[in-house]
Amino acid sequence: MRASSEHALERAGTSAAETMYIGDNYFADIVGALRAGLVPVLYDPGRLFPDVECAVIRNFAELPDLLK
Repeated sequence: MRASSEHALERAGTSAAETMYIGDNYFADIVGALRAGLVPVLYDPGRLFPDVECAVIRNFAELPDLLK
């Protein structure tokens, strides 16, 4: 994990495992989040990435269900 990410988590008083990262590109966002130990969520309204190993939302109205 980059030092800037670690610093941000420290300032927020949380850990990577407790932090959700939402991105719209599997390769740029989700893979990076996994490598950093964050909880990845793929925003994929166009269903461009059908077989991924993380939570997927099609619109942001679905996000509260993931926070439960």
